[in-house]
Amino acid sequence: MSPSVDHPAFGPLFRDADGSALVTFRRFPFMRPFWYPGPDAAIALLDEPERQWVRDWERNGAGLARVRRHSDVHSALQALGVYEVGVDVEKGGGPSSSQAETYRLFLDREEAICGNVFDALLRYYRHARAALPDWFEGDEYPEGRTIEELGPWVSFDGIQLGRGESHGLVPVGLAWEPAWDREHKLAMVLYRDQVLEIGPACGSMLLLCPEEYLTASDLLWGPDQLTDAERSALGDFLDGYGLDPRYGV
Repeated sequence: MSPSVDHPAFGPLFRDADGSALVTFRRFPFMRPFWYPGPDAAIALLDEPERQWVRDWERNGAGLARVRRHSDVHSALQALGVYEVGVDVEKGGGPSSSQAETYRLFLDREEAICGNVFDALLRYYRHARAALPDWFEGDEYPEGRTIEELGPWVSFDGIQLGRGESHGLVPVGLAWEPAWDREHKLAMVLYRDQVLEIGPACGSMLLLCPEEYLTASDLLWGPDQLTDAERSALGDFLDGYGLDPRYGV
């Protein structure tokens, strides 16, 4: 089994330990509000060869793939605005055409997509502060009016392209670590250019059990919190996912 795949859409991809996922690295320029400060200082803390790998990250994906979750390496990459792109694959396989098309769409519309992600994150944050004030006790959290204001309180942690497809595209997971819930973290499900779900990073209810996601009454953030554009994208996603798009939407 080849340890890497050179793909026309993703570029070089490197396999994880059991071969069921591929990973590459890229700079996310529109996620700048979440970049860690002080890249030179963060890189200076590394030992060789990790220091050189991070400095020249575009040429050292194979080495970084092995140590990317080491806390110092992880922080140094994030200070450069460099995050993981993960691709779920069949063991030993490569990306599907739907995954490649989804990634191309993300790159083509990245600025607009990130703007939609920021809007959803800000709305979620303000809603969570109002609904669960205990989460935010003990620190002077911002009001959440702008993403620049919220950025220091949330860490972005890359994207993951899933396998289950809808109308030729796959859902994209965005990983976050919010200061108010570091234990459970936070995950988004993105379809096309809209955020369909925001919740704990323990598994997507939308992807694992769509009917439950649509009918659950105890969700902090569910279909009732979506905008018209998000709800429309949810309907299209469910239609291609094998459910009646009118069901619960």
